Amino acid sequence: MGHEKITIPVGGKRVDAVLREVDIGKLKYDEFNPRISLARDSHMGALYKDTFPQSQLELALKGSASFYELKMSILKGGGAMNPLWVYPEKNYFVVIEGNTRLAVYREILKEESTNLVFEKVNCYVLPYKIPEEVKNFIRVTAHLHGQEDWDKYEQAKYLYVLYEKQDYPISMLADMTKLKRDDIEQDIEAYKIMNDQFYPKYGKYDRSFVHRFSYFKEYTKDRKLKKVMENLKMDSKKFCDWVGSGKFVRAQDVRKLRDILSEKKTREVFIKKDLEQALEELRNIKPEKSSKILKLVYELKDCIKNLKVAEIDELRSDRRKSKMIKEICDDLGDLVRRK
Repeated sequence: MGHEKITIPVGGKRVDAVLREVDIGKLKYDEFNPRISLARDSHMGALYKDTFPQSQLELALKGSASFYELKMSILKGGGAMNPLWVYPEKNYFVVIEGNTRLAVYREILKEESTNLVFEKVNCYVLPYKIPEEVKNFIRVTAHLHGQEDWDKYEQAKYLYVLYEKQDYPISMLADMTKLKRDDIEQDIEAYKIMNDQFYPKYGKYDRSFVHRFSYFKEYTKDRKLKKVMENLKMDSKKFCDWVGSGKFVRAQDVRKLRDILSEKKTREVFIKKDLEQALEELRNIKPEKSSKILKLVYELKDCIKNLKVAEIDELRSDRRKSKMIKEICDDLGDLVRRK
């Protein structure tokens, strides 16, 4: 019985593929699968250098948070619903999309060696020597729009590789991924800072450096923070030093950096001591930064101060709005008088 032939639109081109069952022993994991970039880089600390053994690839795939959930789903359904995407390479087929499903099949077959259902898996087999741009399109559309979310580091690294190494313009990446241009640019910049500035100085001694990607994403998306640092003659290398020396406990701490650096005294405390002591000093200088009610009061003060004549007349003439203003005044009076 012949195999089912299909023609599919991939990256603006029509590509022929064959839907057929393939023995799982004939399949190889994709070493450059974006899903395992985090594990690969934390072990090897390099961008697409040296070889990552198939056994290590399988361990990385099994280490994903969704592996066992997918395994239970495949067991319950009696197999994977969606075919894998593969291309021929010598005597094997390399899996472009579906690497985790292949790892699931192999684990199930080890546990249930007589279960012949999992000896083979449905695959879309692409032509020999398929163009790299077609592989990239399949990876991006399958992973960025798949059922499982990418790890943010893995997403950023793949966008960086397509942009820096394969000359994909931002506009094309936006069309392919359906991500906002700003998000793509921030991801690429954050990965570039990590790879070019942070890793050479700190990554060689800390294999977990890849897990700090979110610190750099917080940095790149805060334009006001970068402007404050620029005015202080500070740059991303200085930020790398703060991350490398453990100034931040969590990525969310980076969001507090702009306010700390904006005040001379808190800036000095942060640089000489640590973030917590700088925040304590900031609470003394600007209490509204640490209190929701005080923040609202300061915002209300600014709003009242900048009211236009027409807006004041509107508040006076509208009975409902006047009543609301009076109630707020009464509530604030009660708050001040309360013991």
